Amino acid sequence: MRLLSRFSKEIFLPFPGDFPSLPHGKWSVTGIPIREDILSGDPEEAIEYFSLNPRRKTLLVLGGSRGARFLVKLADSLIEEMSEGWQFIVQTGSFELNRNLKWVHSFPFIKRMSLAYSASDVIISRAGALTSAEIEQLGIPAILIPYPYAYKDHQFWNAKRLAKTRDNIEVIREEEVNPAKLPELIKNLSKKKSKVKSEDATEKIIERMKEYVWKD
Repeated sequence: MRLLSRFSKEIFLPFPGDFPSLPHGKWSVTGIPIREDILSGDPEEAIEYFSLNPRRKTLLVLGGSRGARFLVKLADSLIEEMSEGWQFIVQTGSFELNRNLKWVHSFPFIKRMSLAYSASDVIISRAGALTSAEIEQLGIPAILIPYPYAYKDHQFWNAKRLAKTRDNIEVIREEEVNPAKLPELIKNLSKKKSKVKSEDATEKIIERMKEYVWKD
C-alpha cells in the first residue's frame, strides 16, 4: 500500500485511522461500497422465498460465504432455547445443522442476501469489513463475534468501531460467548432496529474520481 501510494492521486479508505503510515493529504475516508440491492430487500418476498412464518421473529446467523463452524454450532445450541416465537436462517457453508425443524432454514450459501437481511430482526455474524458495512447501512441489531485469527485482529476493530456508533450492536470475543445468556440478549436487541441514513460510498468515490479523470 505504501509503495502504491507514491503513484496514486488519492487513496480511498473504508474507515478513519486505517493505514496510518500513508502520506497525509493523499487519502480520504469514503466507507465501503455495497451493492444497491442489499438495501432494497422486500420483507414479503423474503417470507415466501425462505418459507418463513410471519408471526415469528427471525435470527440470521452468518459465518461468511464459507460458513464458520463456531457460529453453526452456536446456532444449533440456540435453536431449542428459542423455539418459542423465533425462527432461524443459517448460512452453514460446508458445515451442516443436524436439524429438521420447520422454524430452522439452513443453506450452504445464501444467494439472496438482500432478502435474508430484510427478514431479519437480529443478526449473529463475524465482522468482516463488507458484512460490517452492510449491517451498518441497514440498521439491523447484531451480535458480532469476530474471527479470532484475523490479521491484526481487524475483525474485532471493525466490530468495535461499529459498536461505538450504534446502541444495537454487541461485540463478543469468541472465547467469551455464553450461549445460555444469548437468548435474552437477542430478544432485547430485537427491539432496537434503527433507521440509518449515511452517505453512499460508491457515489463519493465516483465524484472524487471525476475530478481527476473528466477534467475539462
